[in-house]
Amino acid sequence: MAVWRVLRSAARLGCKTVDPQNTQRREAPRPSLPQLDTPPVSVEPKHTGYVLLGEIIEKVSGQPYSTYLRQNLFTPLAMADSGYDSPTTILKRRASGDKSNGTQNADFLDMSLPHAAGSLYSTVDDLLKWAPETLISAESFAKMTTPGKSKYEYGLTIDELKDHRIQAHGGGINGFNTFLARFPDDKVTVVVLANQETGAAQEIAFSLARMSFGENIPPRPAVTRSLPTSFFASGEMATGCSHKPRGK
Repeated sequence: MAVWRVLRSAARLGCKTVDPQNTQRREAPRPSLPQLDTPPVSVEPKHTGYVLLGEIIEKVSGQPYSTYLRQNLFTPLAMADSGYDSPTTILKRRASGDKSNGTQNADFLDMSLPHAAGSLYSTVDDLLKWAPETLISAESFAKMTTPGKSKYEYGLTIDELKDHRIQAHGGGINGFNTFLARFPDDKVTVVVLANQETGAAQEIAFSLARMSFGENIPPRPAVTRSLPTSFFASGEMATGCSHKPRGK
């Protein structure tokens, strides 16, 4: 199979997930492709095709995947606060990930398992610098951003939002949920990074985009959440839900 076919059909090769009990990879059913009108699929199952592509990069370049990304993507784009995550690396202002209920830390996940199907860290400011069109040929970028039958081509969802062309992708992993949307004709980029395992990032991103296009978006009703008494009585407040990056 040609490499470009793997990239276009990464979700069709079967998927692997991480079992939080033993951190071993296991086979799982293939997820549906992300749709623009529904929350993005969870980080599990992983797209096995992207893991394979990462291994191809390592084989051809002779470098670890993390080193290749740093030298060929992040450094040229001056994305100094982005990289391949490792539990042994001390990152200033590293955000703590929470479970969906917001009252527990997310389960630990060794980032060597997702590999090229995830495992990256970044910031909103860095992701605003993301410009793949400056790193690859015009021909390759045109292929990357041309919609196919499924509107999911080369790692991007190519579609329209209220008649505005959009190039987008969401992400999710233990404790975090993200969405990045670029509107090339409008020169608008929206980045939402959330440290909870919910699908809110995509909804927030689309609302922000529609606001930038002049649409009136009514505010969402306030959500009041009652924490169990045991949460306060257990002395876990210091290690419970945290919405501030560490170090601040």
